[in-house]
Amino acid sequence: MDDKIVLPTGWFAMNDLEKTAAKMLEHGVEYVTVKYLPEVAEKAEKIIHVIKSNASIEVPESYIKLSGDNAFLLLLLVSKEDYHSPQMFEAKYIANTFLAHVDFDVRINFSILEEHIKNKLLHPEQYLLKHLEHRTGASV
Repeated sequence: MDDKIVLPTGWFAMNDLEKTAAKMLEHGVEYVTVKYLPEVAEKAEKIIHVIKSNASIEVPESYIKLSGDNAFLLLLLVSKEDYHSPQMFEAKYIANTFLAHVDFDVRINFSILEEHIKNKLLHPEQYLLKHLEHRTGASV
């Protein structure tokens, strides 16, 4: 791998991204896909801040992984109250609007943070990146 992947503040690699990229190359997945991770993370962070500003929904944790068809999957975890609030429709609309103008395939899922923790539904080893909202000072 010729260059190091530099992540925006607040994003953490769940495993060695360079090794992941090398492994993907072995399986015929383009390195360029992994190289887009910082850009996807920045876009995700902007989505998180606009959702907070416009829909008053906090996204304390989020994760990014690659699907089998080289699409990025963005998991945004919110509170149960926010997930069932009328503002969730606006949050989903905001997310989809942001993603309509990206050069790569990103799919978003919203889910309930407490359910993932309680039922151990979240398997961190499946994800490439993790975002903790309280660890970033970025704004839109």
